Amino acid sequence: MFVHVAMSVGDPPKPVADPEWKGVKFLTLEPFESNRFTLFGGVPTLSQIGVPENPVGCRGRRIFGGETNALKHFAIRLQAEETAFRSGFYQPNQARPDLLGPPLSLSAAISVRAISVRLFYWKIHEIFDKVNRGNPPAWLGITGQIIWRDYFYAMSRMNPKFDKKLENPICLQIPWVENKEFFEKWSNRTEYPFIDAGMRQLNEEDLWLSWDIGAEYMANQLVDSDWSVNSGNWMWVSSSAFERLLGCSVCINSVLYGKRLEPSGDYIRRYVPELANFEFECIHEPWKAPIDIQRTANCIIG
Repeated sequence: MFVHVAMSVGDPPKPVADPEWKGVKFLTLEPFESNRFTLFGGVPTLSQIGVPENPVGCRGRRIFGGETNALKHFAIRLQAEETAFRSGFYQPNQARPDLLGPPLSLSAAISVRAISVRLFYWKIHEIFDKVNRGNPPAWLGITGQIIWRDYFYAMSRMNPKFDKKLENPICLQIPWVENKEFFEKWSNRTEYPFIDAGMRQLNEEDLWLSWDIGAEYMANQLVDSDWSVNSGNWMWVSSSAFERLLGCSVCINSVLYGKRLEPSGDYIRRYVPELANFEFECIHEPWKAPIDIQRTANCIIG
């Protein structure tokens, strides 16, 4: 459906390289009670706004804001996209993710408008056309996730309950389980190594809990949190809106999924160091390892 809408609307306008600001009249803010706000003489430090200067668990992969850094990161991402096109596939972040390499995602920069989504759209299309010399022409698939973003934006407009199950006119009222213990395990330790590694990087796993609980948790954790996109994706993957897949008898196997994306187990070792001493044959299913191997790995699972 969203592809049909995108094709009907057509391409977005190309971004203006150097906007002309002459003649633009900027508004003047009305006086306000300054005692109701915390005022800073310049850009505040992280500690001044209640954020730790050295967050626990960042493992040296901190994200730096600003347009300058976003554009540098964008140049690296474009190189990865071109390599993928020349190898005959697209969306490398999804098709062949490098879980241990430098992050390629630009969603944080796009979510805070440090980089233009139109610039992203057109640069990707231009590279695709350059690699293929216009045949085939660039198509919606290479920027499909960007189209999903705008689709969720459109669906969330005029719907203040878009991020909730109750009173949300487009959300199926599925009788989800209410289980605090399940939520605590999901957000802390599921005991599936690949899922736990992912949750320590803030991914997801289904325990038949209502999607809006997970959406709220992610909204407070994700560096690229976006109200419309976060809520829309949770409704979609939980079959609460957009698609109805709950009748499907097939689900993702957490073990096989991890083996396919990162078979060496190094991703698990990085984020679940308790399992670091297991060999790759056992690390995705350490509970199957003989007890002597568990003792050797200094991690008794039973």
